[in-house]
Amino acid sequence: LYKNIAITRGREKVEDLGSITGAINIRALDARRKDARWSINMRYPKSNVIVITGTTNKSFEILPGAYDIEVATAPRQWNRNVKVSAGKETVIDLGCTTGVLIVKTADAEKKDTRYNVRIMKSENNEQAAFTVSNKPIEIVQGTYNVEVPSAPVQVRKDIKVVAGEETVTEFLTDAQKTVEAPPAKTKR
Repeated sequence: LYKNIAITRGREKVEDLGSITGAINIRALDARRKDARWSINMRYPKSNVIVITGTTNKSFEILPGAYDIEVATAPRQWNRNVKVSAGKETVIDLGCTTGVLIVKTADAEKKDTRYNVRIMKSENNEQAAFTVSNKPIEIVQGTYNVEVPSAPVQVRKDIKVVAGEETVTEFLTDAQKTVEAPPAKTKR
């Protein structure tokens, strides 16, 4: 709301109203210490209403106020009650918060086997991520339990992932039986 702005008939008057928006930039590095491009959602505090979406390492304008910011890493990272001021850029520097986890699965002949892998936080067994074995996943630094649904199910507990480093855990599994697809039908 702007007060005491006088306008005279037939005259032009220019007033500098200043900036009505602020800017925010969430800086983040991936596990290889390069600029990360993770999705972010900005919400009103204590609300599920998304105000704006964007990506890390890219500045964007937003109205002044306080926001909760969700960064789409595995698992998600939250910055609560971040204040944005008019005419200023708020910078949140997350730095390098992720490491790489590789869950290797192989049979007795050392041939790679493929499984869906469940990754859970060690402290509460809350699900943190899903991935496929023998494929790297970038995950937030922490301690995790890793579950491979082989027969029988195998679990490794307290696997430590360190930011900026690669962690490998290996499982010996039985060879999976593959089902051949029926021959394709051809039109004549």
